[in-house]
Amino acid sequence: TLVINSCPRLASLPSSIGNLTKLQNLMINDCEELDLSKVRGIQGLRIQTVVIGELSKLKALPRWLYGPATSINYLRIVCCPNLVKLPYWPENSTSLQKLEILECTKLSVLPQGFDHLTALKELRIVECNDKLIRRCQPETGEDWHMIAHVPEIYLNKTKITSTHY
Repeated sequence: TLVINSCPRLASLPSSIGNLTKLQNLMINDCEELDLSKVRGIQGLRIQTVVIGELSKLKALPRWLYGPATSINYLRIVCCPNLVKLPYWPENSTSLQKLEILECTKLSVLPQGFDHLTALKELRIVECNDKLIRRCQPETGEDWHMIAHVPEIYLNKTKITSTHY
């Protein structure tokens, strides 16, 4: 487990992070200068849990967090006020089981390909943009078809159990 917390002037992580071959859990919180898109060497690691919080510069998730080769099964993104988009998840993205998106007020839409997250068992979207919450409403939301397969969905404080899985 690697926890990087309250490092306000940290701008990047060393490429030697790729040498941490046993790393399973990565938590980065309150590092306002950190640019995750510049982090290298993580792609080959078998990280299972990633928690990202209070990264005010984060506008989009870095590529190493998603894709068919990733081993991440739990991703938590909290209090990233400038996050405006999630990535397109390619087909065969079968590892992610739990995704929490909390207090990301500029995120207003789910990306195409979100329905490729076939292993997703729990989705939490809490205190995000009202437009995103509306788009994820059962049956009527524009993005519902992409998340209807998820057995357990939380939109703010409301638990939704999908009948489509």
